[in-house]
Amino acid sequence: MSLIKNSRTSVRLTPLKKNRILKRTPFRSTSKHAEQALYRAAKSIFAARGYDGATVEQIADAAGTNNAMISYYFGGKEGLYKKCLEGFGNQGFLVAQRILSPANSEDEMIVRLKLFADEMIQSYLDDPELATLVQRECDEGAPHANPEISKSLLSSFNLLNSFFEAAKKKHLIHSEIDPRMAATLFYGLLNHWTRRHETLRKFLGVTLDQADYRSRFLDHMIHIFIQGVRRCKESK
Repeated sequence: MSLIKNSRTSVRLTPLKKNRILKRTPFRSTSKHAEQALYRAAKSIFAARGYDGATVEQIADAAGTNNAMISYYFGGKEGLYKKCLEGFGNQGFLVAQRILSPANSEDEMIVRLKLFADEMIQSYLDDPELATLVQRECDEGAPHANPEISKSLLSSFNLLNSFFEAAKKKHLIHSEIDPRMAATLFYGLLNHWTRRHETLRKFLGVTLDQADYRSRFLDHMIHIFIQGVRRCKESK
């Protein structure tokens, strides 16, 4: 297990098997890289044009291969699109699974929430096209998200909900707090400001990819959030 420390406490993170990360390199047309190239091209085109506006010809051209490969590797356009949705869900699940183990103290709860939020923001910054694609799908009512994909997209949220449930059982948050509501509000804050990344840059001259600003931003966000859900001493 890896040990993460800050000035107040430390937490152990659940180890995961190493996963191959696709590098954002120019698309290649060789058969060895065709599947990866199609996946990368699809993220970009689906994010820009939406599912209905994208064509298999556009994706294949961007990937430097022929559109028959889309059917070969993914079973068609919809299969490729669903693969992108699953990729986003699996990415968030791995982050949550590694970080959101039950906390044993308020300090540990705060540290784990900050680590989780920081890595989720970084995932967005590393792959904004995939995040845009998923957000578009959600805004349209998730018409392509079958039960399996919905489960994948909700996996990190469900782990966050379980994290708050465990915190409530250990009396780290107020007994009247609904863990699912707390997870919804926390995820909503994170999603809102991550999506407003460019707005922060334009109007405030700061960005979430600036380490110092992001650290202070998360400290404030979590402090304000925790002050609302923490268990207070009851007056006699």
